[in-house]
Amino acid sequence: MTDTPPDTGMGPETPATSTRSNRRTRRLAIIGALALVLVAGAVLVGVKTTGGRSGATYTVGATCANGGTCVVGDVGPGTGIVFYAASSDFACGTGTTTCRYLEAAPYGWYTTNTADKAAIWDVATSMAAGCSSGGKTDWRLPTDVELNSLWLYIKTANTTVKVSPKVYWSSTVEDPNSYYHSQDLRNGTQYFMDYYNVNDFVRPVRAF
Repeated sequence: MTDTPPDTGMGPETPATSTRSNRRTRRLAIIGALALVLVAGAVLVGVKTTGGRSGATYTVGATCANGGTCVVGDVGPGTGIVFYAASSDFACGTGTTTCRYLEAAPYGWYTTNTADKAAIWDVATSMAAGCSSGGKTDWRLPTDVELNSLWLYIKTANTTVKVSPKVYWSSTVEDPNSYYHSQDLRNGTQYFMDYYNVNDFVRPVRAF
């Protein structure tokens, strides 16, 4: 008579070895599946298909200037400084276009020898719109709120943003008599300037 081993739940040695092998295979399969999930998650985190960059796709590992996410102080796509980063998308441009950041044109945007240029208001508006820094064509005069945000960045940033020693135009009109908001980017003083004032300077901005 052949003795039958008691059923202890452990089984003989060979099946136990097989069980450990099977468990190892399952663990490796689970680890592999988790790795795929993590990789897929990284791709999804790195790619943004709506908002923030006017619907453009963010590239994994890209810098702010090359399609990545941005923080205040980064060099933006237009080679200027990002001085404002919103916590959520905001409307910009026309239609359903949304943006997340504001960028100020770099020092010397007008010519290589002059930081910024002074002009009366309508010429200043045309100059800002004609800025092509970084190959971008959506530059414009900042609103008074945007101009003040630029001043706040200059005031608090742990870096130097070069500006000309003058007051800068905004696009915001004060009253029907053609007075426009202006601001000194050295000390933050705000003014109402006459349309024909030739002493205010131009620093274009863009949203993206």
